[in-house]
Amino acid sequence: MEAIEPFYYNQLVPFDYKYLPGYFADRYDQDIESLKKRIGARGAEYLNTELLNSIGKYSSYKLVKNERKLTKTNHEYVLLPVWFMCYKYLGKKYYFAMNGQTGEIAGELPVSKIKKLVHFSVTLAIISLIFRIVLGFVMGGFLG
Repeated sequence: MEAIEPFYYNQLVPFDYKYLPGYFADRYDQDIESLKKRIGARGAEYLNTELLNSIGKYSSYKLVKNERKLTKTNHEYVLLPVWFMCYKYLGKKYYFAMNGQTGEIAGELPVSKIKKLVHFSVTLAIISLIFRIVLGFVMGGFLG
């Protein structure tokens, strides 16, 4: 889920069962105790990032104490607009998750090795041609 964040929680609407057309939509897959640890870790990471960004303009600094305490937590279950997709390509299954608010997609893309080679060859040929033309102008003859 972190790969397809952010979600806009200020756009949440009240729950209605017609939002549950899929198999994964009507079950909780994580308990609140394991999530509390994850929330604490993500909060600490966010605070450390913000702290380092705020002091980044100084040439040196010394962190004396980095202490934080999670004093109050509250939880509510939320259904987020996420689509899970799976398809098979050349005998291998590929899984994708898509954020229904932002369109952010996470997953492994199937890539044809032949198309990859053709793309690389065409790109290399174009770069070589441009390099040859520029070098020709620099060296005094258009194409040598």
